[in-house]
Amino acid sequence: MAPTACNSQGVAYHIVDKQDTLLQISAAVIEWTESELKSSPAMASAKYAPHLSMMVEQYRQKGEDVVLRSAPCLVVAVTDKHSFGTGRDNTYISFAYLQLFTTSLGLGTCWGGLFEYCAAAGYEPLLTLLKLPKNMQVTSGMMVGYPQYTYQRLVARNPLQVTWQ
Repeated sequence: MAPTACNSQGVAYHIVDKQDTLLQISAAVIEWTESELKSSPAMASAKYAPHLSMMVEQYRQKGEDVVLRSAPCLVVAVTDKHSFGTGRDNTYISFAYLQLFTTSLGLGTCWGGLFEYCAAAGYEPLLTLLKLPKNMQVTSGMMVGYPQYTYQRLVARNPLQVTWQ
């Protein structure tokens, strides 16, 4: 029920809740990340490259699921390939609603940024795992599960910047 640009709607959801598939998705994203760090000068020199390298290392050496964080469910938002611009914006709006709703159910969420980057790059091994219709593309992903920790208040934030004219 989230609003969409010009009431375009068009966001669909592909739910992955099979543990084996989730593990395969994490592995594919790690493979893509490792490959990008080695072959893409822009990614290798980016300020977040050391963090990504550390994630790959944790996955390879300790077997930690640093991509999906062992979440039992991944909500994959998809839109028609011809509506990527508004589809992506609509996805972000709907995911903000999803985060608010899941909290009311005692669930936790986390945006799947690395998953999203891998999918946006068109990494075929990941897209093959998702088994999406040919006319659809991934616009984002959100992990959903039961949080390990709960908080009584929000984390500290910088003061809100508001100007009046």
